[in-house]
Amino acid sequence: MNDQLLLPGLKDIQAAQERIKNVAVRTPLVESPALSHRFNRRIFLKLECFQPIRVFKIRGAYNKISHVKEDKVVALSSGNHGLAVAYSSRLLGKKATIVVPETAVKEKVNSIIEYGGKVVKVKAFNEREPTANRIVRETGAAMVHPFNDPLMIAGNGTCGLEIVEQCPEVDSVVVPIGGGGLISGISIAVKTVKPSAKICGVEPEGAPKMKEALRVGHPVNMNSKSIADGLIPPSVGDLTLECCKRNVNS
Repeated sequence: MNDQLLLPGLKDIQAAQERIKNVAVRTPLVESPALSHRFNRRIFLKLECFQPIRVFKIRGAYNKISHVKEDKVVALSSGNHGLAVAYSSRLLGKKATIVVPETAVKEKVNSIIEYGGKVVKVKAFNEREPTANRIVRETGAAMVHPFNDPLMIAGNGTCGLEIVEQCPEVDSVVVPIGGGGLISGISIAVKTVKPSAKICGVEPEGAPKMKEALRVGHPVNMNSKSIADGLIPPSVGDLTLECCKRNVNS
C-alpha cells in the first residue's frame, strides 16, 4: 500500500489477482464492430457480464472479504455490490447483511437473499450508510464499503491488469464512475503497466460527483439523479478521489 491514504499499488493488485483467480472470471475483451465504425477507431468492450454473478464487483468484494477476520460483514448497496458481498461471503463462510434502499431492483434483492444475504431496507439512499454503521456497532461485523477501501480498489484493479494483458497496445480506457472504485483500480493498474495510456471517466449528467470533487479538491455530497442506480452514491470517497487526481486524464 502507498502513503497515508493507503492507496494500493501494482503488487497489491497482482496479489488480488492471485487471490480471486478461482472465483472471478478472466472476462473477454472483444472488439465492437458498431462502435469501431462509428468512431473510426478500434473500440473494445470488457465483458464483465460473464462474471459468475454478472457484475465486476465480485473482484473487489471477494478480495476484501477474504481479508476479514470477523464472521459477519455488512455492506450498503443499490444492488450489485450487495450481490457480490453476499456471494463472496457464502464462499468464504461469512454471514452478510446488506442495506439497500426501498427502490432497489427486486431481482437484485432476491438474488442477494438467494446467496444467503440478509437484506435490510431503508427509505432513502442517504440512510444506507448510517444504518450500516449502526449494524456494525451493534453486531461487531466488518464493514465492506462499496468503493472507498484499498482492498476493494485492488480487487477492481485486476480488471485493468487483464485489459493491458489482453490488449498491450491499448491507448485509452473509458470507465464509468459511481463512487470511483472501479476507475481507481483500473487506472492504477493501467497507468503502472502502460503509462502512456489515457484514462477517461464517465459520469451521468445528473450525478457529476467526481468531476465536482476534483474541482473543489474534496468529496462533496450531491442529490444525484440517473436511471443508472449503481452510479449515484451521495459522494465519491477520499481514496477514490486521490486515485483519480493522480491517474485519470479526463
